[in-house]
Amino acid sequence: MEPPFDAVHIWKSSLIIADDEYQAFWRILDLAERTRAVQFRARLQQRRFVACRAQLRCLLARYLRMSPTAIQFTRGTHGKPRLSDTEPDQGLVFNVSDSGDHALYALAYNRMLGVDLQIWRGLNNLDGLVERCFAAPEKAYWQSVPDSERRALFFSFWTLKEAFVKAIGIGIPFGLSRCMVRPGENPRLLAIPMCCGAANDWMLKNLELGTGLSGALAVKPRTPRIVFRELASACLSGR
Repeated sequence: MEPPFDAVHIWKSSLIIADDEYQAFWRILDLAERTRAVQFRARLQQRRFVACRAQLRCLLARYLRMSPTAIQFTRGTHGKPRLSDTEPDQGLVFNVSDSGDHALYALAYNRMLGVDLQIWRGLNNLDGLVERCFAAPEKAYWQSVPDSERRALFFSFWTLKEAFVKAIGIGIPFGLSRCMVRPGENPRLLAIPMCCGAANDWMLKNLELGTGLSGALAVKPRTPRIVFRELASACLSGR
């Protein structure tokens, strides 16, 4: 597998797996992952988790040229996962997001990296979420569009902001209203806390995933190349 030294590689996959794939994926997981898997009460949620974690191991193994079972992880102060024996945002870095039957994996070298994926599901309190999670200019922009466009715009805002807070390694507890984004064809950060550096140092990218899905990437330093690929079950065999 070509190392992503000067690029970000984005892989999209399905978490719908056959029984034989499930068994193969289960054997790849470590004890901690298996323990977490059996805690899911719903069988579908368990299968999605197993598929997501095993596919991540398969991908990392292909880049590192090692067995998926040999991959070891550690977590930062706020829970952001990384490869063991690496410093935060150094070496081969990755970020994962899943929603329903879909997953996204982002991989790069020596970058702060975050990715987010959301299905356009129904939300009972959209106005309340906007009030809590959007900065004032974002609220005004969202309220200015027709009602028929608001759900899609909400998920565009949400994935861009969530990708950023995942990249800095803190996540939603950081407070999505503390970062302000401009959505659209060329999204960008408008304002972030001083502890995160300069907004212009970051690159935001919408990911085209198909009808009813929103996805976004946040990366620092900026990169000239984003390579998008579909992941098949052949990752188990290394093809």
